[in-house]
Amino acid sequence: MEKRIVAGMLLLIMLTLSGCGTGQDSGQAETRPTVTVVEVQVEQLSVQKVYDAVLELDEEQYICAQVAGYVRHFYRSKGEEVQAGNKVALLENQTVSLTQERSDQELQIAWIQYEKLQARAEEAKKEVERNQLLYREGAVSRVELDKSKLEWQLLNHDREQAQKQLQLATIKQKESSLDVGNCEVTAPDSLWLAERMVKIGQFITAGQPIFRAGKRSSLLMHIEVPGDEAREWQEGDKLEVESQGEIREGIIKNINKIAQPGTERVAVEVRVKNPELDWLPGTMARVKYSQEMGEQVLVPAEAIAQGENPYVYIVKDKRVHRQKVTLGTVEGSRVCVSGLKKGSLVVTGGLHRLRDGETVNVKEGL
Repeated sequence: MEKRIVAGMLLLIMLTLSGCGTGQDSGQAETRPTVTVVEVQVEQLSVQKVYDAVLELDEEQYICAQVAGYVRHFYRSKGEEVQAGNKVALLENQTVSLTQERSDQELQIAWIQYEKLQARAEEAKKEVERNQLLYREGAVSRVELDKSKLEWQLLNHDREQAQKQLQLATIKQKESSLDVGNCEVTAPDSLWLAERMVKIGQFITAGQPIFRAGKRSSLLMHIEVPGDEAREWQEGDKLEVESQGEIREGIIKNINKIAQPGTERVAVEVRVKNPELDWLPGTMARVKYSQEMGEQVLVPAEAIAQGENPYVYIVKDKRVHRQKVTLGTVEGSRVCVSGLKKGSLVVTGGLHRLRDGETVNVKEGL
């Protein structure tokens, strides 16, 4: 009888323990976190960068005054095309005008003086030749012959001095004429006048800019590009430039390898041809740069968690495992990463309360 009682009690204990164990498993399954996952995708990507810039004149330069003076007249206006040698402005300089008048007078006097001495020297030469004939015939003395020769020599010396004065006066007259000519300001090349920088009646100094000008058959754009991206660019690379609904080919003219102070960007200069002269300086344009990136691993941005390093949770055998990743470019709502394999399941929802190695319930995401 006692044996039956003991056996019954043991059976009851076993059934009780068995029932308790079943309840715990059910409760654990119910308390596991539920996570949403998506499958890691691999795609061929090309990145396109867009930079806005203002179209600028190519070979920009200034048309400057050669002499000081007052601005009296403009032959050309802002926005006009000029050819080399075309007059663009007239200056007035009284000192230059007076200097020219004086040099003209000095030149005229020097010519008169030279011609007078030239005539007298010719007469003196003829007198010497006549006295030489008379001396051979005994009609004049040696003293008279020597006297005529001395007078001829003196006149020749005076004539040579007058000739030097004439040459100096000619040089001064040319210089003053050049200064007067410089009062007519001309274009040094075929240019487009972008800006008039002085006003009628204004006194300006030699070297002061009158017009800002440049070439319009090609235009420039200056953009600032992140340094890591600019390292992939090369001078001569072709870009796409869009303005006024039209797309043209641009070429990288110059890349400044030194980053701008306070930034990690470098200056890049792009040139675009403008053969029809229909794109105007000052107009906004858009530079587009495309780069093939090859195959890239993409995950939704919400799958990325931040700690000391970026990481994601991947699910394997209903357990989550923390996986460090390296972030790349952002493509819309997705991020390029390295450190994951195609087909891995990454957690996109419910990841912030997860523990590494924890068992989870899995729900597939979109």
